[in-house]
Amino acid sequence: MKRNKLFDSLYSNNHLLHSETRTYQLNKLQEIKNIEKIFKLVKEFFGGDRVKTSTWMQTKNHLLGDVEPWQMILSGRINRLLAFVENQLKENELPKTEDNGKNNNSK
Repeated sequence: MKRNKLFDSLYSNNHLLHSETRTYQLNKLQEIKNIEKIFKLVKEFFGGDRVKTSTWMQTKNHLLGDVEPWQMILSGRINRLLAFVENQLKENELPKTEDNGKNNNSK
């Protein structure tokens, strides 16, 4: 009888471990999707220009507390950065480059 209780206890603990692992994996997957969304939104804002997107990600932004956006990603503040980008796009106040306001129909 004691062996069955031990087995049940081990099974229960193992099940909890798998449940926690699954939750962790789902959280990491969501973080990756949010990082992808951040890059996609910023890249769209800069008209698909990878250099401008990369420069924005590596430039300190006073609206983020003088932190570079990629540092926010590395420090786990992904949701805050995503909310910031989405908010700024809605308000159309993302920091602009000199040629961002020009008409891009000349391509």
